[in-house]
Amino acid sequence: MKKLAALATVGVLALTGCTTPSPTAAAYVGDTRISQADVDTMAAALAEVTDDPTDTGSAFAKPVVQFVIVSKLARTGAEKAKIVVTDAQRAAVHAANPSLATFAKNPALTTFISDLVDAQAILGTESGHAAYAEQVASTPVQVNPRIGVWDAKQGAFVDGGSGSISSVAPLAQG
Repeated sequence: MKKLAALATVGVLALTGCTTPSPTAAAYVGDTRISQADVDTMAAALAEVTDDPTDTGSAFAKPVVQFVIVSKLARTGAEKAKIVVTDAQRAAVHAANPSLATFAKNPALTTFISDLVDAQAILGTESGHAAYAEQVASTPVQVNPRIGVWDAKQGAFVDGGSGSISSVAPLAQG
């Protein structure tokens, strides 16, 4: 088990070329710190609003970190490419997943859901996906190894299995 943990740590360092984030940081996207406290707050809030009473905040930590990273990269890529997310695009994302509006009612999730909706709108276009890919290629991402392993080539977390993640999945619904 210790060898596996060491290997995962080496893998993260090799992917990022940087040191591991501090224990109080879940991740860094470029110079932007994603605090573990913020992740814990959002993850706990998601667990509270799901239909499954057995959901826990810890189960949502990794997806929260992934969505925050993807949202930051998508937004920065869109800004550089001068892509503007329209209200119609946001409405389409909300229509495809009506529970997002329910989640957004929780003050701890308002910004998270807003950023997630914008990211999905950006990634839903060819130009947005290209801008995201360019941003992924040019932005160092460091993830605390206890959260997971970020694959810079895919722009997503990998679970160590043989499958790949080709796009960001929506929040799982209970």
